[in-house]
Amino acid sequence: MSALVTLGLRLARAGGALRAWSIAVGNAVGILLLLAALALPVALFPDPVERAAERPSLLAVLTFLLVPGGVLLVMVGRLSSGVRDQRLASLRMIGLPPRHTRVVAAVENGFLALCGAVAGAAVFLAVVQPVSGVVADSDGVLAQGFDVGALQVVVAVVGVVALSVVVGTASTWDRALPGAARAEARPRTPGAWRLLVLAAGVGALAWLASTDVGTTDDGLETVLMLGGSLLTGVGIALVTPLVVSWVAAALVRSDAVTPRLAGRAIQADSASASRVVAGLGVAVFLATGALGVLGAFEAAPQYATALRSFGPGPQRLFLATVDDSRTSDGGPMRDADLAAVLEIPGVRGVAPTTLLADCDADQNCLEVLVGTCAQVEVAFEISGCDDTRASVIVTDDTGMPHLGFSAPAPGDSVHLVLDPEVREVAQTVLLDGPPLTQHLRAQVEAWSWPSYAVAFVPASMLGDWYTPPTNVEVVADGGNVTRQRLIDWADARGGLYAFQPYDTDYKAIMNIRAAVWTLCGIAVAVALVVLALGAADRANERRRSVARQVMAGVPGRVLRRSQLLQVLLPVVVAVGLALAAGAVGVRGYANLAESGTLLDGRGWAALVATAATGGLLAALSTVPLARTRITPELLRRE
Repeated sequence: MSALVTLGLRLARAGGALRAWSIAVGNAVGILLLLAALALPVALFPDPVERAAERPSLLAVLTFLLVPGGVLLVMVGRLSSGVRDQRLASLRMIGLPPRHTRVVAAVENGFLALCGAVAGAAVFLAVVQPVSGVVADSDGVLAQGFDVGALQVVVAVVGVVALSVVVGTASTWDRALPGAARAEARPRTPGAWRLLVLAAGVGALAWLASTDVGTTDDGLETVLMLGGSLLTGVGIALVTPLVVSWVAAALVRSDAVTPRLAGRAIQADSASASRVVAGLGVAVFLATGALGVLGAFEAAPQYATALRSFGPGPQRLFLATVDDSRTSDGGPMRDADLAAVLEIPGVRGVAPTTLLADCDADQNCLEVLVGTCAQVEVAFEISGCDDTRASVIVTDDTGMPHLGFSAPAPGDSVHLVLDPEVREVAQTVLLDGPPLTQHLRAQVEAWSWPSYAVAFVPASMLGDWYTPPTNVEVVADGGNVTRQRLIDWADARGGLYAFQPYDTDYKAIMNIRAAVWTLCGIAVAVALVVLALGAADRANERRRSVARQVMAGVPGRVLRRSQLLQVLLPVVVAVGLALAAGAVGVRGYANLAESGTLLDGRGWAALVATAATGGLLAALSTVPLARTRITPELLRRE
């Protein structure tokens, strides 16, 4: 047995530095992703009850970590599979039994995987865990730092090494000699049945995008969303080789030498040529789904308001009076303060006050705007205001949310109250003016929320009964500069304080953004690593074919362009399929969320640019492997 172990270790070194480092680094990254997946649920939600409630979100997060990690581990375990299979076949030819061949293959892969897994676990314990604690202390996404026990680390390392051993010995379980099928079988075009898997997944997502969600069962929608996404991800990996083989068939009919060489090389092993990009296609598809979920969060009114307030604006800030103890209201707002706040750079105006009217026994009240037309115009998308007459407010869109009670009509009266619990009428106002119109679509686009006010009453009509409120909403330009300017002004003036009510929501949506983009970055980055390693390994395996082409007189520039095309073609196909399927999935999710569109052009442009740039760099990194100079060593080995 010791001789078999020694032979396996020698073969591990004989595979070359590129393969050895690729397997070690790949397993190190894999163990990092696995340990992060083990620690993340508790770090995000320490409370078990909250963690159970957030199970769907955690499932999505773990998918982003485990799927790319699994693809990476499987791919690095099969690096140089053609050369390895030939070596194992040689061992069988000289009389080594199959079980001993498996031991050699297991040691060859397992030793390198063990080195990488142990190194990755050490980095996680020494670097990642302490850094996660710092992130948690800085009020980031994590509620607490990562905390992975020694037993979990050992189990994870053993699992990763076991997976590498299983993948590395897969070919030894065949009754035929390892590598015989690759050497003797004629290249086969992938079957068209693969299209059925992708069609089933995309069909389910497309149905969700077009159906009326109010008439379908919630359970059916969930099954179709999850099942359709799973089938689509698998379908992308299956269909990419098929589409690439079709394109390769077209390339070999070209009159140009470069595309013909690339097409022939792909046809010789279309599955291998496309397998290296399957992970990238799945990662891009997952990333498009994540961007759709992020769009759903950003479209929520509270988060949309927060992003607008700290971004392009406008924003609404609260300004209130406070007593000396700063624990309660300090009385009505002074006219001098209201006039002075308008002088602050960036302040556009003050919103009208909202009073209650016609409250019922359940304390459901009508909302009435009290102030001036200038205040209405600066704070709402409402037109037709008259400072001399009280009027009802109507909407120009039948999509106005149902208020739950009847709104007054022109000519009716509203009965203003000071306390909805007492329901004592304080003032009766006749709404005899022309109706004001709320432009609902513009209102929601500008402020994210519709106004539920049913009437406008000029403050001048209420006389001495109306006293200025203890707090007002200040409408100002967006951004933190204007916000801080108002806060500093209120502190300096005394008796006032100001704050942005959506500050917490802004921090929350920025944390969500950071989490989504981090997960997308991890998935795409790992997929690009898989692509680079797989493409380089495949280029190394094709050295014999390249040597024959060099000896036949094919120019070096043609070989380099052919190598570049062989890598870029599957990348374009996989990313194109992923983006198209992802767009359908996002529209289905948007329909379920009853949102307009969740496709953020800037986010998608960043995703496409990242995938395209990474794919191009990975392809360029393999060009030097297309050897173009005949040497005695090359002739001897190939």
